[in-house]
Amino acid sequence: SSPVPSSPVPSSPVPSSPVPSPSPSPSPSPSQPPCSTDPVSLAEAATAGDTSIVLSALPCGIQDGRRYRLGSGSTAETVVVDSIARRRLSTSATIMLRTPLQYSHPAGTIVEVPPVEDDDDDNTALAALAALRATG
Repeated sequence: SSPVPSSPVPSSPVPSSPVPSPSPSPSPSPSQPPCSTDPVSLAEAATAGDTSIVLSALPCGIQDGRRYRLGSGSTAETVVVDSIARRRLSTSATIMLRTPLQYSHPAGTIVEVPPVEDDDDDNTALAALAALRATG
């Protein structure tokens, strides 16, 4: 048998500069838990004088300046949201209040949005003031 002639192996081109390796993609940040349309309650007990409360979930529509009714009966009070801090990887949220609590409330106390007419006191006062200025 005759020897098989060897064929030259094609050489691959040598890159003139190093090829950058793909950078790792950033890990996705955990998405914020959705807001709750169900009744929300205190996740932890709150004591008179506290300036923050921990809610079991973040109510939909919560925002700075929004009023909420906390508790019922003789210890019911209206609180005003100053700021909101969501807890990472949790459905609960810490709510900073504009004024300290007047009463103590156990964990599980319901936090609800007051009726529109209660939540509209500031707008009514501002409208009355604007009317006075316009007439006088």
